Amino acid sequence: MGDQIRMSIRFQAVLLAFLTAALPLKAQTTGPWVDFTPQEWVQLEEAIDKGLGWLATQQNRNGSIGPNTKSVQPAHTALTTMAFLSRGHQPGQGEHGKMLERAIHFVLSTQDRYGFFVTDSNYDSSGSSYSHAIAGVMLAEVIGMANHSRNEQIAEAIERGLTATTKLQQRHAGEPRQKGGWRYIKRNSNDADLSVTTWHLLFLRAAKNANFNVPEYLVTDAANYVRNCFKPSDKGFGYFPGRNATITMTGAGTLCLFLAGQYDDPAAAEGIETIKDYNFTFLDKERWPYYTCYHCSQAASQAGGEVRQKTLKEITRYLLERQTEGGNWPKAKAGSVTTGPAYTTAMAILALTPSYQILPIYQQ
Repeated sequence: MGDQIRMSIRFQAVLLAFLTAALPLKAQTTGPWVDFTPQEWVQLEEAIDKGLGWLATQQNRNGSIGPNTKSVQPAHTALTTMAFLSRGHQPGQGEHGKMLERAIHFVLSTQDRYGFFVTDSNYDSSGSSYSHAIAGVMLAEVIGMANHSRNEQIAEAIERGLTATTKLQQRHAGEPRQKGGWRYIKRNSNDADLSVTTWHLLFLRAAKNANFNVPEYLVTDAANYVRNCFKPSDKGFGYFPGRNATITMTGAGTLCLFLAGQYDDPAAAEGIETIKDYNFTFLDKERWPYYTCYHCSQAASQAGGEVRQKTLKEITRYLLERQTEGGNWPKAKAGSVTTGPAYTTAMAILALTPSYQILPIYQQ
């Protein structure tokens, strides 16, 4: 009975947050967030809606979206669902309501007995850890939007998912440079990397925003690991501690420290300066330009001011110039690996929508 009462209180708090903080579907075209012209706002919204229209055609019979391979699911489905949520669409409502319900059902169905959201039952692929964390972020963002019975199922899944993420982080508890980080569930189990760590930290933050119990030491340890990945001579973050910095990991590391509440951290300050100075028209030379856009747009949005204006404008210009006539975003020119256009399209949309301030994880 006590658990039921606590669950009911949580739902009331989550629903109240959505009712009082929800923004209209149309982005704010006035004010200081991003000073796009009215025409630029129209172009942005048309591009996002066209991309979402294409993604809606990619749903499979089982509710998944994109390739049905163990290395990319349920991450693709979760990222696509978040892309729709970030534009103001909700499960069970409007044009895409049923599609979103089916997508959420699929993600929930992938949770295994250990609490991981995976389709790779052997955890052999490096994507398993990503899939788990990304699915957790999506579910923590969508809770409160679904009906009551579905919310109960989502809440239980998040609790189990947090337990799995916590145990995975504790694997590195005795290793000073790795403590607080995450990597893969089975492969390379004795080290951590900033890329995977970012998604697990996003999961913790999204769950905390939704009133789940996230012990502070988990976030503190994660932030300490992120600092270990900062390279002062490069003024940015690397994939591993001691590795040369990249703009992709600098966006991720800076965002991590912001979401951990470390806005005054010197590493975060250096990272945001590097993002501000970066010319995003050069992104075609990067292996992961959509991934870079996603992390840098979020980090710049959190930082505010000049860096937000410059970064979001440059990223928006870059992405809108590369959208295909069909609505999707193609594989990166320099990318040697691709997981398909559902991934690139979802990531592009998520990089374009922080200006809307709809998803809780985007909000300052």
